[in-house]
Amino acid sequence: PALTDVPETPPPWSPQGPVLCVSRHEWPKRTELLVAAAHRLGGRAVEFVGGGGRLPFVEALDARLSAKRETDADRAWMRSAVGVAKPKDRPPSPVRFLGNVSDGERNDAYAAASVVVAPAYREDYGLTALEAMLWRRPLIVCSDGGGLVDLVNETGAGLIVEPTSAGIA
Repeated sequence: PALTDVPETPPPWSPQGPVLCVSRHEWPKRTELLVAAAHRLGGRAVEFVGGGGRLPFVEALDARLSAKRETDADRAWMRSAVGVAKPKDRPPSPVRFLGNVSDGERNDAYAAASVVVAPAYREDYGLTALEAMLWRRPLIVCSDGGGLVDLVNETGAGLIVEPTSAGIA
């Protein structure tokens, strides 16, 4: 789908905006890598735009990672930081699944984003990458991302990272 109503000069970039992924939830898109990375980012908001056959799997992964048991170090930190170490004190998941949205809502997500992540495997073209550049938002792609890697190398529009949750985080 083509972008509509894109301003000639996008709003200024802000490092406080959410991390954004605009993608179908299908295997080659590997949105689960960003879900796992989100749980390494200390509560940083991560938003997903799009649907797909693997969305239930990706949502279940987020739920499992959100419900993980605290380690001894987590409990010690909770005691020192807030005086309590109960599971109910765990912050909610940093991940929001926005689903399929209108062009305007997608544009709003790009405008608010601090960074766009496209973790796809061997992507041939990468509309999300082009949209991120149109909105002047930095892009993170994986080193096995095919054409996405070429696009970032040629434009300098972002970072190329290892295809792991740690690399993306």
